[in-house]
Amino acid sequence: MRSASSFSRALVSNIVGLLLALGLALLIAIAWQGVASTERASRQEIKETLERSADRLQALIDAAELTARSVERVARTDQVGSATLLPALQTLQAAFEQQPDLSYLGIVLPKTGEYGNLERTADGAVLLWLFPGDRPIDPTVRNFVLTDRGFVPHLHYPTDGYDPRKRPFYQAALADGAAGGIWMPVYRWVVHTDTREELWGFSYVKALRNGDGTLLCVIDADFDMPALNRFLRSLSREYHAQLRVVELGPTPRLIGAPGASAMPLPLPKELAQLAHRTSGAEISVDRISLDGTAQWVGARRIQLKGGMSWLLVVSRAAPFIEAPLRRQLYEVLGMGLAIALGLVLLSVRIARRFGKPLAELERRVAAIGQPAPDESQAREPSSVNSFLETRRLGESLDRMIAERKQAEANLRTMAMYDHLTGLANRNLIEEQIATAIAHARRHGTLLALLYIDLDRFKVINDGYGHLFGDAVLQAVGQQLAILVRQHDTVARLGGDEFLILLTHLTRSSDAGLVARKIVACLDRPLVVQDRKIHLSGSVGVSVFPKDGETGQTLVDNADMAMYRAKELGRNNWQFFAIGMSLETQYRVDLEIKLRAAVGAGQLHLAYQPKINLDSGRITGCEALLRWRHPELGDVPPDQFIPIAEDSGLIVPIGDWVLRTACIQARAWIDAGLPGICVAVNLSVRQFLQQDVAAWVARTLHDTQLPPGCLELELTESLIAQDVENVIATIDAVKRLGVKLSIDDFGTGYSSLNYLKRFRVDTLKIDQSFVRNMLTEKEDEAIVQAMIALAHTLKFKVIAEGVETEQHCRFLSRHNCDEIQGYYFSAPVTPDEFAVMLRTDKRLI
Repeated sequence: MRSASSFSRALVSNIVGLLLALGLALLIAIAWQGVASTERASRQEIKETLERSADRLQALIDAAELTARSVERVARTDQVGSATLLPALQTLQAAFEQQPDLSYLGIVLPKTGEYGNLERTADGAVLLWLFPGDRPIDPTVRNFVLTDRGFVPHLHYPTDGYDPRKRPFYQAALADGAAGGIWMPVYRWVVHTDTREELWGFSYVKALRNGDGTLLCVIDADFDMPALNRFLRSLSREYHAQLRVVELGPTPRLIGAPGASAMPLPLPKELAQLAHRTSGAEISVDRISLDGTAQWVGARRIQLKGGMSWLLVVSRAAPFIEAPLRRQLYEVLGMGLAIALGLVLLSVRIARRFGKPLAELERRVAAIGQPAPDESQAREPSSVNSFLETRRLGESLDRMIAERKQAEANLRTMAMYDHLTGLANRNLIEEQIATAIAHARRHGTLLALLYIDLDRFKVINDGYGHLFGDAVLQAVGQQLAILVRQHDTVARLGGDEFLILLTHLTRSSDAGLVARKIVACLDRPLVVQDRKIHLSGSVGVSVFPKDGETGQTLVDNADMAMYRAKELGRNNWQFFAIGMSLETQYRVDLEIKLRAAVGAGQLHLAYQPKINLDSGRITGCEALLRWRHPELGDVPPDQFIPIAEDSGLIVPIGDWVLRTACIQARAWIDAGLPGICVAVNLSVRQFLQQDVAAWVARTLHDTQLPPGCLELELTESLIAQDVENVIATIDAVKRLGVKLSIDDFGTGYSSLNYLKRFRVDTLKIDQSFVRNMLTEKEDEAIVQAMIALAHTLKFKVIAEGVETEQHCRFLSRHNCDEIQGYYFSAPVTPDEFAVMLRTDKRLI
């Protein structure tokens, strides 16, 4: 007994001593970390407040410019003049009322100097002013007030000679060379009321001119300084911080600050130094003395149209002990007390348990699967003389508990998890959706459902067998689980459909980011059982509570959004929208019209030249499909070509395109023009659904076009569909003498190992790389690598989307062979292209 008791006391004392040492070390580490991190937390907090305030201030500026564009539309539509000035301003009433922070909205007629504007008074009333300028007829200033019956006359008096054409805002608008609208620095306003208080403000002005260059009118959208400071005070209350706005320039002025009202204030020395340190869109955060107190101050420049810029300053008091540090110190103190109490309870518990181990183990064994017995009826065991029995009882207890838990886990797995992928099934995710909705409703957060359907899975399942299809589903499930957070849920609903529950969202756009990642992941090649396959996915997104209040409604709407993504060409994601049914109807209607387009002669081809960079001469052209509908006008290709692909219309349309392009090329030859090569694009469906070589040979025979004058363009995604079949088809076409090129190179996922086996003539660098290669180092490196790769493989290189001289020089410097793009010519009609050939138009 003595031996056992001594062992217990020694064990307890050692454990308590160890825990005390660990607890003290933990408390010291937490306190040290809190002191070190409090400054980072304060900086981050002031930075976030500055970013949110800058966004709100930018929104205010954008709203004024948007309202000015409304004035421009009304002025141009009505050809505003003396007779239509009042109706035009009445039309703009609604747009003015939608911007409650806007002070004035006006139109100046240049011929007579007549000026009409809408004014919002300090008490919220809306007035309409008409100033006659130097109009000889009825030189009276008229004032109207907005009532329930619209604008009614309020005051009128003889003109005081006010001519807006002599005011700074009018002169600034005329001086704007770009005529795109500019913001003016703050200036003193003319006050037309009886008050003698000085009032300053700032204006967005724009001169509107007719097609012949004559001045139609000058428009202005204005904020007075009291309106700006009211806006800043509302932000200060919302973000619990002080906001200031400094107008930068030769003499910086404080136009928004606590205590500021109708006129600008001198800039404090501290803010002047801050303005010199802040440049561009950079955010500056520092701890400085401001208004006699230590404050955290953040500053960021906001650029306005016309070259003017503001400095937004956000400040917040910096106490001796920051709030985060105070909270952490309180937490450390609480943890210390909790550890001390825990050690006391742990000591008592260990002492008791080591006193009667056998009885405790026996009671636990007997209690498995039964209600806990009354402790008053529990039998008191004898002292423990040997630890062998205790060990055996403990092992038995562990086995019984493990077996019971395993059985319960197996039952739950069968009921709540998909047997194939191990993901949650419909039952489990429906429970979790209901729980997540209740939590989101209580805490005011968002949740989202992502409905995922695998594109082309049926082809893989039918072609390679169901066992391989099951392996594909397992691999996809593993990828989806990696893409989401631990507390999100991925479920398989059945077949090739998956559902993801995203919880604790603050913005709907967060769900869009996850959907984009999923689409990108599914678009990459997937290796299953040593076989590389290419899938893609269509994803529909619904968000609680915007898209539904119940789980079933959210699932249905996400399903509808997923089908909308499929309608838009698959391999993309869509948010649910109320108007999706209307969009679907529009797509169906467009498909009906497209079916009749060929027979009705609505389709035509445009030809964009290809230019040799060494000689500057035209070497060929690309035939581009266009659709001009009598009711819809010119329908963009990115709208009707995906419909043609999905509906199968691309096959007859593609046959028409190839035949028409060959006929036109033959006509140019017959007209005595130099022989050039015409390039025609092939779609995936055309390539897979017919014997391409026989089709091309038949068309060349019918049109009598030499094979060397035809080039077929294959997309990079097409050549990755079935590599061996593609290689055989390419060889067959090459034997005809037709040229081949790989279009949009760099945007797909073809293997370089296969690329060297393709007997193509040309690689076309996709315009997405060419467009950004002068500004993005990565795109520059990619373009150079593509050119080097193509030349190594004995391919010719064409760069698409060349729109500037700088693009052209860069490509020429890096040995690109040919270019195609708007820098030389937009797509043109056959006759216009014939003129280019006849006049030997060259690249200068």
